Amino acid sequence: MDDERDLIAYEEPRVLGEVFPDRNADDPEYRMCSTCRVVLPADQLTVIKHRHAGQPKGHLRIYCLDHFARADERAEGSDSEPATGPPSRSRPLDDRVIDTTYDFQTDTPQGKDPDAHSDTLHRYHRALWSKELPDGTRLDLADGRPGSYLDHESEKGRFWLTSDAVIPTFPHKAGDIVAKLDDGEFEEFHSLGYTIGGMMIWPGNKIGNKQTINGARGFHPRIADRFDLTVECIRRHYAGQSSPLSDVLARYTDFFALFETFEGFIDHFLLHDLLDGGRVRFAMPFDEFGGPSVPQDLATYRRYMEASMEFVHARNARIAASTRTL
Repeated sequence: MDDERDLIAYEEPRVLGEVFPDRNADDPEYRMCSTCRVVLPADQLTVIKHRHAGQPKGHLRIYCLDHFARADERAEGSDSEPATGPPSRSRPLDDRVIDTTYDFQTDTPQGKDPDAHSDTLHRYHRALWSKELPDGTRLDLADGRPGSYLDHESEKGRFWLTSDAVIPTFPHKAGDIVAKLDDGEFEEFHSLGYTIGGMMIWPGNKIGNKQTINGARGFHPRIADRFDLTVECIRRHYAGQSSPLSDVLARYTDFFALFETFEGFIDHFLLHDLLDGGRVRFAMPFDEFGGPSVPQDLATYRRYMEASMEFVHARNARIAASTRTL
C-alpha cells in the first residue's frame, strides 16, 4: 500500500494507535492534535480522513479527546439542519472554537474554491468580523447565501461581502521556481494560506459593472494578488494618495469609511503583524510598485514565502488570542 490514507474510510473516526501502530515510536509531530498541538500517546488520539479540495486521497486530521468531541458536536449539528431551503440568517454562531490550524480545503468539495464552498470558513468569517466598529456601532454580518456570501444592512448602508484567500503562492506565474523547492515546502506554504490567518473579506458587489477589489488586485500586474501590496494601496487610500488600486478602492469608499482610518481597518481585521511602525512590511523588496510583483528567482521566492508564512502564523496567533474574549 503506497499511501496510509488508504487504510481508513472518509469521515470514519479511528483510534490513531490502532490504525497506525508505529506512531508511538515516531516523531512526536505524528501524534499531535491538529487543533491544539498537544502531544499524546497514539491510543489517546482519534484520526479522521476528511475530504479535501486539494488532496484527491483526502486529508488526515488528528484530534485529542476534547477537540474530537467538539468536532463531533459540530458534525451532528450540521447533519440536523435541513438540506434544502434558505439558510437561517439568525442561526447561532459557534464561537467556542476558532481552529487557526484548520485548512479550509478540508471541507471543500474537490475542484471547488474554499472561499465559496467551505462552511467552516464562512462560519469563521461571520464570527470573527461581526464586531464593534470605531464609532461604537456593530458590523453584524448575516448569512447571505445562496444569493451572496455575507451581508450587513444598517443605517450605514448595505454591504455584500465575499471571502478571499489573500496569500498567493504563484504555482503558475512562478511555476519554474516552485518546481525547485524542496519536497513539501510548497504544500506547507499553500496549506497555511488556507488557514484563517490567510483569509479576508471584501465587498463583493460590482459597481458600474467594473471590477471588485478582489478582481482588481488579482488582475493588476503591479499587485498580482499580493496582500502586502494591497494593504499598502489601502493605506494610501486613507491618506488620500494614489496607488495602482486607487480607482477600485474609491468605488468602495463607503466600505472603508466603516473603519474611519487605516488604523481602524487594521484593528478590525487583526492585520497588525503586516505592519512595522505604521508602515507595511513588504514580503519582497518594494520599489514604489515599479518592480516585479511576482518572485523572479528561487532566493526571492523563498524570502517571499518565509515572510508570508511568518505573517500568517502571527495573525493566526492574534486571532486565537482574540477569540478567547468572544
